[in-house]
Amino acid sequence: MMISETGAGGVYEWGDNATASKWTLQYQSAVIGEDVDVALANDRISGISLWHFYDFKVDNCGSTWPCHGRPGQENGTHCTYDHPPPTTFEELRRLGPPNCTAIAPTFRPGGTNHKGVLDFWRRPKPAFAMVAAKYRAARGRPTGTASASAIIVQ
Repeated sequence: MMISETGAGGVYEWGDNATASKWTLQYQSAVIGEDVDVALANDRISGISLWHFYDFKVDNCGSTWPCHGRPGQENGTHCTYDHPPPTTFEELRRLGPPNCTAIAPTFRPGGTNHKGVLDFWRRPKPAFAMVAAKYRAARGRPTGTASASAIIVQ
């Protein structure tokens, strides 16, 4: 069995909080750390997939972009684009890809997904080193005390 899509949001700039409240790096590390411990302690678990590798902007339209007033997939975050998606290579060459010019958040801090173990600029969050250390330590254990789990980061 594999544990898939586990994780928690952690805003990089919220690393100095005194508590492990939702969206803090302490909370993210605690959730991910406990899930990795479960995976490593159970020989029936072959791997774990963290959700996500790095932080990114979200849009509430998902695969139905542009939304045209329909509810989307990202819980109340909306991105305003500078132009519709190109439908030909000529349009793509002339216009480029659509750029999110403004985010109107109603659920996620800053209208972004902060569940990565790296932030937008690929700076490691504490959970990144913590997971690596747990897997490094598990490699040295005798067979039967930890699974041969491999980490897959999406």
